[in-house]
Amino acid sequence: MKQTARQADFYQGSRWLRMAIWLCVLLLLFYGLLLALRESSEYSERQAVTMSVGNLENALQLAFDRAQIQQKSADWVGKNPFLHFASPPSAYQGECTAPPPGAWCFDPASGELRYRPQAASLGAGCDYLAWRIIRDQRMAVGASFRLQLVPVGACRWAAP
Repeated sequence: MKQTARQADFYQGSRWLRMAIWLCVLLLLFYGLLLALRESSEYSERQAVTMSVGNLENALQLAFDRAQIQQKSADWVGKNPFLHFASPPSAYQGECTAPPPGAWCFDPASGELRYRPQAASLGAGCDYLAWRIIRDQRMAVGASFRLQLVPVGACRWAAP
């Protein structure tokens, strides 16, 4: 049985339609994969910053306790926490001018340690996260007290 030209065109168009549908499905899957990758990247950055702040707080307390034992205590509240270590981390940029994304800096005017995230997940009008050293008298042991890094400002991580 011979196929007419019209029947051949119908089957040819059907192939193109199938291919277009597969292409759309693949593009949607690729887009979903990119969104998941971005979300996991933001989550891992958030976890890394949270762990860094906790580690910095512990190291700061150890340095403070060591200074107290050597009777070199001074007022550490509102001061740059990285000045008390032998070497700052590689992502530390010094005083805040215009830190690149993923960098830490210290603003001496406000006494804030700042971090500028790589992923813009802070919300509108927020460029950085900030912390300040405070004394926590609730955790006091004897004549000593505990130093804490507390978040300051309105900028927080956006909800996942």
